Amino acid sequence: MSQQPLLLIGIDDTDQKDTPGTGHLARRLLDELVGIGCKPAGITRHQFLVDPQIPYTSHNSAACLAVAGSVNLNRLRELCLSFVRSNSAKGSHPGLCVAWQHEVPDELVGFGLSAQQRVLQFDEAVSLAERTGIWLKALSNPPDGVIGSLGAVGLRAGGNDGRFIQLGQIRRATGLMSVAQIEALGVDEVLDGQDQPLDKCANVDTLDWIRPRLRDHRAKLYVQRRATDVDLWVPADRSKSQRLSNSSQ
Repeated sequence: MSQQPLLLIGIDDTDQKDTPGTGHLARRLLDELVGIGCKPAGITRHQFLVDPQIPYTSHNSAACLAVAGSVNLNRLRELCLSFVRSNSAKGSHPGLCVAWQHEVPDELVGFGLSAQQRVLQFDEAVSLAERTGIWLKALSNPPDGVIGSLGAVGLRAGGNDGRFIQLGQIRRATGLMSVAQIEALGVDEVLDGQDQPLDKCANVDTLDWIRPRLRDHRAKLYVQRRATDVDLWVPADRSKSQRLSNSSQ
């Protein structure tokens, strides 16, 4: 993963039922940012509290893009605003947050964690952004997406939450691959359930799905032994992901 300063872009509530999810839009936005010279550093998906009081579309998750390079901040913000406004589903309530990772305060990381545990209000997000100088925009009224977009930036900056839905070439993983081949796609480490790194020659049945977790600011893929073949490993999170739509992944 990039050692350059990272600019984080959180987006949430861009979809409606039966439309592509926020993760899909985030991947398209990343392509636009690469087009203006940004270096991609992955997109993470962050899960928030699922509660009847929260007006989420399907899973109440948000996405955070990370880019590096010489960035004209005003140009990037305007591009993101225009893109999200133009490409969000009709009737959605998008929120957009942009911040340098090294400028994200601990209070914002805590906000993201709180959003996973309790129902938050719009004014809490807006007040926190104003108090800490974090750039946060609601693209609709009610401003449903500001909580998730702000929370996603906080969690990504914290470096210990979320799953990469885009990083390097992970979406091209297919079939049987060695650990070395998987790491060449952009994954930092492949580990078992006890946090022990696998041998580079170990074989993993990717199930055509490599989505490493963000842990310790690194992309870590956790695997488990395949029930029918102890010499073969499979992604440990794959069964969980099957409950989610492809658009959110």
